[in-house]
Formats: sequence, structure tokens, C-alpha cells
Amino acid sequence: MKLTAICVPCALVIAMAADGSELRAFAEGTAPSEAQIETRAPEAVTGAFGLPLGERFSPELVSKVLREAEHSYRGADRTQHKGVRYWVEPKIPNPNFTAYSVSTTSDGTIYAIRGEYDAPDRTSKCDVTETLAAFLEQKYGPPRGRGAAGEWYSFRDGTAADGFKGIRLYANRCARGGYTIVYSDDRVRFSQP
Repeated sequence: MKLTAICVPCALVIAMAADGSELRAFAEGTAPSEAQIETRAPEAVTGAFGLPLGERFSPELVSKVLREAEHSYRGADRTQHKGVRYWVEPKIPNPNFTAYSVSTTSDGTIYAIRGEYDAPDRTSKCDVTETLAAFLEQKYGPPRGRGAAGEWYSFRDGTAADGFKGIRLYANRCARGGYTIVYSDDRVRFSQP
């Protein structure tokens, strides 16, 4: 198994299979060997959970559409537009999330993909958000913004010339067992007439 790894201040090493299929945290001293560690350039943000940003939403992209609702969003000129938000079961779920949604523009193009987690027992999940942030940093480069206490992280795609394209990890509820990740592309959202 080919691994990518990173050490983080919490004495964990994050390792992921080269195909992105597996994420593991190892206690310090039990991590993969140096020979197994591969470094790479930051990747472009293209989507999440098997869903592509910038493409038309279709029920065939997911395992199941749980529900949908009309929602409003702001365009480039700050005017309100109507799109659809779908709550879905993705074809490629991640065990770190329990709920998923997709936001689309008025023409059905995906501009945001959201994953959420709420612990049923409301136990702290701050260790999970630290691990996720470390994984995202390894994959997409250092965060361009971060809350002072690590309550949020913003990873910008280096290929985005205007607007925000990237990932926001909101960990402000992690002490109560909740967190959210949002993959979004303002260029798609702003492209509406």
C-alpha cells in the first residue's frame, strides 16, 4: 500500500492510500516508515465524496437523493438567485461524516458540496477535526486562513484566479461532537446571469 503521511502537533501521523480510499491516524512511533512516505504538490480542488464541482447535478451521481429543497444564493452582483439543495447518500461516503448535501445554481450546476458530522452522544470530536485539517493540508497545501483556536480552516485552490474555490472546515462545534466541511467554487456560483 502506497502511503502519504504528515506529522501533526498532536503526535499523530496521517496516512492515506495513494488512491485516496483510506485515511488513518497512527500514534507517534507506529507510523509508516520513511520509505513508505511520499510527498507531493498540492492538488486542485475538484469535488468531494465522488461529486464534481462545476458539473450539472444528476441523481445518477449519488447512491440516493434523500430530499431536496429550493434555496437562495447570491450571484456575482449580489442579487438573489434560486437553486436547489439536495441531501444525498454519496457513492463514495467517508466515515468521518454522517450527512451530505449538494447546492446547485439555477441551472443545476454544483457549486458547493457539504459533509457534516454530529456525534449522537455529543462527545468531543476535536481530535478528528485536527486530523482532517492535517490531511487537507497535506493534500491541498497549508490553509490560507485559520481560526486562532483551530475552530475553522480555509484551504484555497491555487488555480482560482477570482472568487473563492476551495475547502472550508468548520470545527467550532467539535467540542460538542459536530463539524462541517464545505467544498465550494464561487466561479460556478457567480456564473449565473
